[in-house]
Amino acid sequence: MKTEVKILTNDDQKTESIKLFCQLRPHLVSEEAVLSQLKRQECNGYFVVGVYENDIMTACTGARLSENLIYGPFIYVDDLVTDQCFRSRGFGALLIDWLFDFGKKRTY
Repeated sequence: MKTEVKILTNDDQKTESIKLFCQLRPHLVSEEAVLSQLKRQECNGYFVVGVYENDIMTACTGARLSENLIYGPFIYVDDLVTDQCFRSRGFGALLIDWLFDFGKKRTY
């Protein structure tokens, strides 16, 4: 099995992530509205990362790069969800590990 973690950069990928975010946030009903919101949040350092197993998105997270005086640079995780069909297989932990490594490499 091929597992890949990547930052989602295009609308098709982000729309795919919305299906998972809706499992976590059932009040989200309009893909167009959520996609628009994801784009607005990017202005504040927000990004979406997906885990793919054999080209199927199994989990995703929405997080933001930020910085403040008390902590310095940090990553804040807004949402993290694994598709209900793929839970308990370590995809959430994989995302957290990826974010940790990404944060360590990130410089301001």
